[in-house]
Amino acid sequence: MVTDTPRWMTGQGGVAPLAQSSLRRQPPRVDSTRRSIPGQLCEATDRLTNTASVAIGLDGTCLLLCEDGYREAMVGTVSLYDREGERLHTTYLGASPEYGKATFLARLDREIRAVQGHYPTATLVGVADGAAENWGFLEKYTDQQVLDFYHATSYLAKAAQAAFPRSKANRQAWLDEHCHTLKHKQAAADRVGLRSL
Repeated sequence: MVTDTPRWMTGQGGVAPLAQSSLRRQPPRVDSTRRSIPGQLCEATDRLTNTASVAIGLDGTCLLLCEDGYREAMVGTVSLYDREGERLHTTYLGASPEYGKATFLARLDREIRAVQGHYPTATLVGVADGAAENWGFLEKYTDQQVLDFYHATSYLAKAAQAAFPRSKANRQAWLDEHCHTLKHKQAAADRVGLRSL
């Protein structure tokens, strides 16, 4: 086991994977360090016996690539939470654009299956934006699906505009109150009317 792992490779929350071509250009010590990290992460999460729920996040963003135009890069998270909702650990995944996303989704699948094996009684929750392909993937693994906060607040902003088209002050006050409720109160989506939007 490598004991002098560079800090940038083992920061809180996981490790950003390195391209194989980049690893081949690095000294052997860095390459062997990279290969040893996944086992270390599994050992760390094995000790989190108070894990009650797992949130699986999935999203993409478009990048302008000179030759190919805009292409979607992918990001994912697998976060462990205790019964009080405190985050215990997060593994972050990212991938450059790839047609079909098969490599990225296979990596996320492996992470999810490993977590399911470690915490078979944990509730699995999918968190994503409204993209149909993200929900199609997450529904295979999760007990519940949740629209992410950023996108939920965009629906609230549209509702505020409809409710207060002429009063920016009233619109902002309504939006602030409902965003706070959504973020801090249990079952808030029902309270602020998001289920009907």
